[in-house]
Amino acid sequence: MAKNKITRAYEILDSYDGQNPYVRMIKRQYDRGGKVLNEFEVDYIINNHDFIPTEPNKTVNITNSLGEKLFEKYNLEFVPKKIRIEKIIGEMGDSIHAYIRYRQSAPSFLAFVGRKGILDDITQTVQEDVVYDLKPFEDKLAEQGLTLKQHQIVAIDKLLKQKKFVLADGMGCGKTLTCLVAGLASGVDKILVITTASVKATWKREAMRLLPENEINVVSGSNWKSGAKLTIINYDILQNFYTIAEVPVYEEQEIKDSEGRVVDRLKKPVFVKSSSGKLVQKTRKSRNKEEIKEALEKSPLFLEKFDCVIIDEVHLLSNSKTIRTKTVTDWLAKSKPTFLFLATGTPMTNKPLNLFNILRLIDADVCRDWRYYTEHFCGAREIKKRDGTTVRVYGEAQNLDELREKIRNCYIRRLSSEIGDMVGMTQEVIYYEMTADERKEYDLLWDDYLKAQEGEAVSFGTDYDDMWDEYEDNSDKEKYRQLIEGSLLRQYLAKIAVPHTIGFVEELLKEGKDEKIVVVTCFKKEMAELEKHFGNKCRTFYGGLTSKKRDEVLEAFRNDNTVQVLVGNLNCINVGLNLDCSHTLIFNSINYVASDLAQCAERVHRLSSTQDAEIFVSLFINSLSEDIWDKVLSKQLMSDTVIKSENQKQENK
Repeated sequence: MAKNKITRAYEILDSYDGQNPYVRMIKRQYDRGGKVLNEFEVDYIINNHDFIPTEPNKTVNITNSLGEKLFEKYNLEFVPKKIRIEKIIGEMGDSIHAYIRYRQSAPSFLAFVGRKGILDDITQTVQEDVVYDLKPFEDKLAEQGLTLKQHQIVAIDKLLKQKKFVLADGMGCGKTLTCLVAGLASGVDKILVITTASVKATWKREAMRLLPENEINVVSGSNWKSGAKLTIINYDILQNFYTIAEVPVYEEQEIKDSEGRVVDRLKKPVFVKSSSGKLVQKTRKSRNKEEIKEALEKSPLFLEKFDCVIIDEVHLLSNSKTIRTKTVTDWLAKSKPTFLFLATGTPMTNKPLNLFNILRLIDADVCRDWRYYTEHFCGAREIKKRDGTTVRVYGEAQNLDELREKIRNCYIRRLSSEIGDMVGMTQEVIYYEMTADERKEYDLLWDDYLKAQEGEAVSFGTDYDDMWDEYEDNSDKEKYRQLIEGSLLRQYLAKIAVPHTIGFVEELLKEGKDEKIVVVTCFKKEMAELEKHFGNKCRTFYGGLTSKKRDEVLEAFRNDNTVQVLVGNLNCINVGLNLDCSHTLIFNSINYVASDLAQCAERVHRLSSTQDAEIFVSLFINSLSEDIWDKVLSKQLMSDTVIKSENQKQENK
């Protein structure tokens, strides 16, 4: 133990007049003479002499292992499943030092309690005395024939009292209006909404129910307008208005003479692959205060001083390596808004790892230790490579019941099925049989897929010339990549599903003259075939559309009676759209992401819908599509295990 640490601890004791009872006890022993501090006491004094006590007065659930430790260490009468944390006086490592009570009739006592064993978030504070007035907003909505639903009023109260919170209501439950009213009722001067490009117009339209148009700024391109009450911006252009102070990364290279002696050292730049596949020099965040200050002075997003931030479709920030996640995370850390509302219908998109970054934004207690989180919930482990370096790999999700309990107070979630005045939704899988010729071609493709999985050579012949390649690069190398990833199989299944989907849609259109139907696709050419068949009564919605063209497509589908079919790319139609003019959605093809499919389905299942939604999924018997669907259901089950609605939370208590 360093001598200066010991000296520092004794100096603190000499003049200590604080309220930490443990430090005061050590001081009394020291003042009586003969007290020699051990290593733990030295660390405790240094870490906690100026600790500000908090009084959660909160009953929390704990893990079995923590209950057993408390039972043995403090000689309790039984193994507790809950404890009441009355007052926290200090911290040591990952443990809190607190007065706790293990049953109501027993006196409280001072104990060290490991944070990892506490299932509830003890750092989360709820300000119960928040005063706000919803009447002005309710009056404005009433003038338009609208009302705030009870579940929206409950959510607004949660958002304003928690300040940093996740609104995880199911899609179509009115999260947009809920967040806007909460933001305006907070009383802040400026509000920022971060969303996707495709729904900026939707946010503006909803905001205009509550604000004059001249108080709303929709940011596009590189033009920034300052001073608006409400600013709406899309993820893709955030970096145009916020600069992260970064410095290039170098590695040291030794220069040796013929005898192996180091004669010089050179700084060599480190290069990494960008998202486009190009080599770029690696950078890291700068720690230099002047460089950080200079970057912030060039960042309108920071200079605007937003005190309420609404992040829509926040699950898009689940990958920590993307530019948008890095930008948002750094900006929030620097700007420190008072209110942060995160909105998503699918907080856990695939695995617990995707959930970490979302919870970290609201400073959830479970995210204090990234290594523990990934090892305990994501099955992470370190693997040593041949070159001596290590790589972190992730296994199966685990301890999901514990994760569920740890995050239950970080979000509010109501499902559309739990809202009394909302229409229902049914989902049906349609199974198709391949023809003999289709099965023959599919089996050949499947054999090549298996060979590719085993690393065997594949001969690309005429069978592949008719494949619906999505890429400009038609080289054998690119086709092999698509083959081994299963993309070619998926494209083929999408191709042969098109005639079936066309026939199904035509039947539905005959049954209902004013019917409007949404068809979801994964590939360009299946979309092209559907558009070709339906002609003028069809519109297509995909990533390459400008904002103006998107609005035109949606306007035509909603309001033009001659436009009855909307064919949308899955990755574009699954976010933020209100397609309540339709109650029928058909998946011509699917991907592996359960949350993507759920988001798509909820486009036609809205709070404003007047008919029950019907969702149809197209699958081929004995094909990869069945395997994909099984994986989707498995991922959905995993998400449902962790993320619970408010009704389900009550049932699990």
